[in-house]
Amino acid sequence: MSPIEIESLLNRPLTFAERQKIDWMNGWEQDTQTVVMGLLQAAYKAGAKAAPALAPDVIQDYKERMVKELDYHGFVREESYTIIAHAVMSTELPDNQKFEYVQALDDVYTDLQDKEGKL
Repeated sequence: MSPIEIESLLNRPLTFAERQKIDWMNGWEQDTQTVVMGLLQAAYKAGAKAAPALAPDVIQDYKERMVKELDYHGFVREESYTIIAHAVMSTELPDNQKFEYVQALDDVYTDLQDKEGKL
């Protein structure tokens, strides 16, 4: 298993401990090394297919809309949080973008609850 190829897949240098383990795995049978390297390459290819991250202005816009949805005269509408989170997770968006939207929703919800003194 080539440390250089693994570093290329990771897009970073191996740590000392990682390099030691790769050196150790290079003592394994060639068939085993080939399987492990194939798994690393497949994981890299799967990650490369992820959708691009949402632009910061898109997230900011979404947060502003969520404040209006969740803040009802100074009280957090908890049922709205649940409904919105479920709706986001039910879309056809790529998983990484779903996570970004739910994280933004959670940030807004947490900030509003903190303002209410609930945290």
